Amino acid sequence: MHAEILTKTPDSGYDISKFVSKHMFVIKNIKELNSVTEALSLCARKYPDLFALKDDYSKIRLTFKEAYEKVNLVIAALQTLGLEKGKHIAIFSENTAKWLLIDQAILACGAVNAVRGSLAPFEELRYIYEHSDSEALVTDSIDLIKKAGMLSASRIEFIVYIGNEDISNLETEVPLYSFENLVEMGKGREVKRANISRDDLATLVYSSGTTGKPKGIMLTHGNLVSQLINLHPCIVIPSNQHILSVLPIWHMYERMVEYYVLYCGSTLCYTNIRSFKKDMKKYRPDFIVGVPRLWESIYEGIANEIKTKSNIQRGIFYSLLHMAKRYRKVRRLLDGTCIHNQSPRGIERFEANIKMAYLMPAYNLANKLVFNKIRKALGGKFPKCISGGGALAPHIEDFFDAANLQVVVGYGLTETSPILTARQFAKNKMYSAGYPINETEIVIVDPDKLTLMPKGQRGLVLAKGPQIMRGYYKDKEATDKVLLKTGWFITGDLGWITEDNCLILTGRAKDLIVLSNGENIEPDTIEQTCMMSDFVRQIVLVGQDKSSLGALIKTDEETMIKWAQENGVKESGVEQDPAFKKMLLKELNEKIAARSNYRTFERISNLSFVSDGFTIENGLMTFTAKIRKNMVFEKYERVIEEMYR
Repeated sequence: MHAEILTKTPDSGYDISKFVSKHMFVIKNIKELNSVTEALSLCARKYPDLFALKDDYSKIRLTFKEAYEKVNLVIAALQTLGLEKGKHIAIFSENTAKWLLIDQAILACGAVNAVRGSLAPFEELRYIYEHSDSEALVTDSIDLIKKAGMLSASRIEFIVYIGNEDISNLETEVPLYSFENLVEMGKGREVKRANISRDDLATLVYSSGTTGKPKGIMLTHGNLVSQLINLHPCIVIPSNQHILSVLPIWHMYERMVEYYVLYCGSTLCYTNIRSFKKDMKKYRPDFIVGVPRLWESIYEGIANEIKTKSNIQRGIFYSLLHMAKRYRKVRRLLDGTCIHNQSPRGIERFEANIKMAYLMPAYNLANKLVFNKIRKALGGKFPKCISGGGALAPHIEDFFDAANLQVVVGYGLTETSPILTARQFAKNKMYSAGYPINETEIVIVDPDKLTLMPKGQRGLVLAKGPQIMRGYYKDKEATDKVLLKTGWFITGDLGWITEDNCLILTGRAKDLIVLSNGENIEPDTIEQTCMMSDFVRQIVLVGQDKSSLGALIKTDEETMIKWAQENGVKESGVEQDPAFKKMLLKELNEKIAARSNYRTFERISNLSFVSDGFTIENGLMTFTAKIRKNMVFEKYERVIEEMYR
């Protein structure tokens, strides 16, 4: 396949010479690594007394030297239990510092870990354990330990518990050890790190996905090491920074970030959704890594707070926010970070400078009266934020940008270890997925013919690089569908490329809605636009093979109550009120029509409301907050059909 290759990230204007000089010891040696586990020893020598891990929920605080020593003890214990190179062991657990420590030990033994969260349905965990050919189990779940006898038709040689409860009186049919037991067992024993090459399999990552049974994505040590090498200097994290960890570590995005943070000599601070706000103030982190839902929840919290203010206060807030958004938009044009106008003409730059001078006083006032208060409410110091795991809605980006709160976006898939592209803090091109990281090649092709598309035209995104998976475990047919013989990986995402090689994503190829008139619609961007409405908490567009678009909507409870009070309608009857439905439909279509690339057939013709919404608990959302649309369509099949009668 002939394709134009994108391999180089443009000059960001960020001077990294001091950073590279300061960290050359680690960076230089990382390029010589065969396994991510070797890098911890480098950091133990470079930063022995800096904290590597702070997990107060597991009562773990370890310096780099202490973390390295702890991993060695666990290696010795696991080898005593028979774990050797090539064996497979399952890790079914949520986020904890113990997860990272035992992961490093398993990989150093040359073994392969198959990972998933312990909160996944039991049948899914049983499938993964058996499919991955695992012979032992690591988990933080007492319930899962009690069900171990039903977990697999094959044997379980031993179980390691990495939770925080007392298991001394827990009876099991197989040997059971706590993490602390392993540490004690390893004392005085010889540590024999395996001889590992980059071609050796490191992990099988099972993602819940949005369709079908989970696939075991085979990632090698070379895949993982390539990410450590090539994230420099795209994402620059100096040593001795605090990074707040809130995402599930079995998700490849969080896992790779945790590897990378440690190898930069910084501290991982563990939290959870319930304690997030408290720990923001406690650790005052320099960086936060999250998924779009995290930033949305922060935005919603601020928006709900504003709703409690007087009409005058709300008016001032939204006026200043509007002016700040306009100011930042003009500034992006002048900074060269506007994706729709890469090279503004002289007259455009002249007009932009005038607008910027006009808007600057209002922007400064907004910073003083509004945005500084928001930063204080978030711990006094809002950190740099890295978002991944899905697209960030434009109105969320606009808000954080107006408040001068830096959020950059990365893009990739579990199959790509996971990072393919990333934006930079120094040149944050909003609404984009960023530039390809080093050694990574991106092309846009025709979805049907796989022929190269010109820059600026939308098509299917293909990727190539050292981070691309080996394939799906024991599934050659599925592997051949996404890995071409030429080495290109079919991402399944749709997008286009700017003149300076920045990737813009527009949706998923398999999520396309084809109307009965043959028109193709990418629902993601329309759904994000509709989410700008205060009434919409969640939305899924429908309309496959229908004459027009429809929408399933979970409404925002507080906004609905307010509307009911203002319009003299019973709170329980708002969604059945014809006037409300007409009003909301009009509002959504106005927002859709205001999009720059609006097409008339993208109008929504009908709405239906879902009371339960789409959640992890009801199985309609993955653990990374992606809606499982195929399951939504199945559950609400009758409701959807009623919309078109």
